[in-house]
Amino acid sequence: MTLSNADKLRFIEVEDRVTREIGDSDTMDFLEYLKQQEVENGLRRIKQDLLEESQDRLEESIEFLVNECGELQKEVNEYRQQEETKLTEQLDLTQLTNRIQGWAVDRNLHTADPVKQALKFFEEAGELCQGMVKGNEEQIKDSFGDMYVVMTILSMQLGLEIEDWTTATFRGFTFIDPAG
Repeated sequence: MTLSNADKLRFIEVEDRVTREIGDSDTMDFLEYLKQQEVENGLRRIKQDLLEESQDRLEESIEFLVNECGELQKEVNEYRQQEETKLTEQLDLTQLTNRIQGWAVDRNLHTADPVKQALKFFEEAGELCQGMVKGNEEQIKDSFGDMYVVMTILSMQLGLEIEDWTTATFRGFTFIDPAG
């Protein structure tokens, strides 16, 4: 450890005064004690300085990370908005069905247990009923969409084409012309 010039001068003054007042043999023990105290005080100051410097660096790092996380969250939110915009583009039913089927294949849902998918359909139907009872239009719309997704995947699991059976069902309807 290096003492500052002021500490060295003070040490020399104390050493001279102790030598005059106590004598040489006791002076050496006392001086060793003082040196030890001075070293310990210096080490404490160094430790305190390092702790303060570390804390300052830690605070700066935390601030940097908070800012970076904020920026990253903004980017994630922007990405989500872009993806939602892509998904909310006007798609015809065939395009929508194709996207759902691709999504199901990516997640291997097309080969999963159709009984579980049927149960999922009834869960979504329950949510539809809940939305209707509560008058929650957003929940009703969401439930219809979820039910279509579940039906599309269930059709895949059963080896059916959803377009074929919906078209066949549609052809079986009898329509009455309201005009006459």
